[in-house]
Amino acid sequence: MDEILRNAPIGIDHIAYATKDTDKTVEFLQSFGFEIKVYKRSFEKHKAYVTKLINKNGDIVEIVEPQQFPSIYDAILGDNETAVYHICFKVEDFAHTYEIMRRAGAIPLSKPFDSIFCEGYLVSHMFHPNFGIFEIFGEKKANLSVEDTSK
Repeated sequence: MDEILRNAPIGIDHIAYATKDTDKTVEFLQSFGFEIKVYKRSFEKHKAYVTKLINKNGDIVEIVEPQQFPSIYDAILGDNETAVYHICFKVEDFAHTYEIMRRAGAIPLSKPFDSIFCEGYLVSHMFHPNFGIFEIFGEKKANLSVEDTSK
């Protein structure tokens, strides 16, 4: 049971949407009471702009807009203007959870990299055929090969 609890997420950090137009997506979310906290921060590694919105309950929505087309988001967007991209789980032990997810059949889509929003935290996007794309996010506690996201 302790092993299961060690792997359990602390909670959902955010839900991410890919979009072709950040402003239109933000306008829609504002009608639900979301407020912009970060607007179109450039994320060079994925050639995208990232916007974060939060509501009064602390729920976070992340909006990802490609900086160019074609992009790595084309398959997610298809013919849609906006589509669900991933759910991000905040985890207690990033390195441990990353390895457990790999052993459970999750395929890393990105090597762990430093969060562009939270210093001392790591992020990795993963895919599992029974779940789809997801992200794990947690404190950097152990030595782990990390991608350089400063470029």
